[in-house]
Amino acid sequence: MKVKLLLTILMMTLLLTGSAFAAEAIEAPKPTEVPEIKIIMDGKLEKFEKVPISVNNSTLLPLRELLVKLGVPNDDEHIIYNHEEKSVTVWDGQTKIYLLIGQEEAFVNDESVLLNSAPIFYGNSTYIPLRFVAETMGKKVVWDGRTRSALICDADKFDNIKQILDKSNEEMAKVKKLKQDMDLTGNIKLGDTSVNLVFDTSTALDIPNKRLHTNFDMNIGQTLISTETYCANNTSYTLSPLLEKWNKTAYTDAEYRELFVSQSNNNVINNNDILCTGLNQIDSEYDDEILLRGDVFLHDMFKEAMAQQNSGYSKGITDGMKFTDFSAEISLNRTTYLINYIELDTKFTRDETENEGEMSGDFSFRIAYSNYDGDFVITVPEDVVKNAVLAQ
Repeated sequence: MKVKLLLTILMMTLLLTGSAFAAEAIEAPKPTEVPEIKIIMDGKLEKFEKVPISVNNSTLLPLRELLVKLGVPNDDEHIIYNHEEKSVTVWDGQTKIYLLIGQEEAFVNDESVLLNSAPIFYGNSTYIPLRFVAETMGKKVVWDGRTRSALICDADKFDNIKQILDKSNEEMAKVKKLKQDMDLTGNIKLGDTSVNLVFDTSTALDIPNKRLHTNFDMNIGQTLISTETYCANNTSYTLSPLLEKWNKTAYTDAEYRELFVSQSNNNVINNNDILCTGLNQIDSEYDDEILLRGDVFLHDMFKEAMAQQNSGYSKGITDGMKFTDFSAEISLNRTTYLINYIELDTKFTRDETENEGEMSGDFSFRIAYSNYDGDFVITVPEDVVKNAVLAQ
């Protein structure tokens, strides 16, 4: 009997000890402050008094600030906090959301829903999961990993912008000829040094015949660099800005096709969920214009435009940059849906590297389109063809 009693006590001790270890192992995930995350609602970058936090890869925001920005009236009838239950009930007039602090189970119109991350109490404030609450209230939520931004808008607005951009991309894809004028101005600060730069590019494109002509001027500080490029007949001709002579490079059919596509992509609006969520259609003073504007960063367009400079000087210019503030404006012809112009403004920072200190600055970019399917002809001058030497 004594042996059995000792064995029973030993087994109970092991079970209790194991339970204690298990309880210690399953700890609630700790929140991480993520001040770099940007919240863009209906095309506007919103500022929150309290820092966003991340739990289980979910973004949580202060309860009352978020709900009010989502349009919930700031009163006790629509935002109901029960201190005894440690619960919050949200009522926007159509949907009722019931949340318990620390619990991953929520209720939407009295139906149970499992959350990725529970509401928590942090820094003297109640935080609730952004995506769940916004989507439950009928909003579209999109994450932009490049700029660390969460974009929120009404679903109907999203669909409207998507239809406009789809139509524009469809019509731009039909264009055979066009001209582009790109202008980029910026200021880069590296330590105590500040440098102004200006890029001006004019390009004519003949897409069926795979011909291109570009003039490029770059002014960095007080230094002006100019070059010129022709692409025709599987060959590119580029004027060396330093040696003032023409270099040529011959390509195979496949190589030239790839080169020309990268240099002549006139479908610069990458219609994605980020643009559809972040852009708004606004009133224009012109009857024949569709005007879209919002706090979004057209990263693909910006990078593509820099690549189209074809000079080598802009290579890697966006590497390592963290874009902090940004806005875009797109003008379309209301009848044809072809692009009139695209404008982009952004501020950026870059962490200190082994060779360079911390960098910051801003860019303003504009690309204007004209001469759609015009009667212009792109011809490589005879003296360029005759005098160009093979590039090393």
